[in-house]
Amino acid sequence: MTFLTIFLIALALSLDAFATSISCGIKLRRIQVMNFLKIAGTFGVFQAGMPLLGWYLGSFIKEYIESFAGWIAAAVFAALALKTLYDAFCGKHESECGEGCR
Repeated sequence: MTFLTIFLIALALSLDAFATSISCGIKLRRIQVMNFLKIAGTFGVFQAGMPLLGWYLGSFIKEYIESFAGWIAAAVFAALALKTLYDAFCGKHESECGEGCR
């Protein structure tokens, strides 16, 4: 991987964590240092651990799926797109969800 590729992956991960942590911060009713530490620690562990776990597990199955990995990625993205469209048009509305949506 080139430096630019690694940099862009790191940027995408940090922006994802930033957006999610902003959402968690908005949801907090009382601001306490312990809440900040829990959120930061959780995000730090998962943002560092998931790419490492993916790399480690991927190194074992690379030789088996390398020839059709693009098709697997396309299928995963198509499934995500279909689920997003389904949820947008057929999912429950916020008024039907009750407390779970908030």
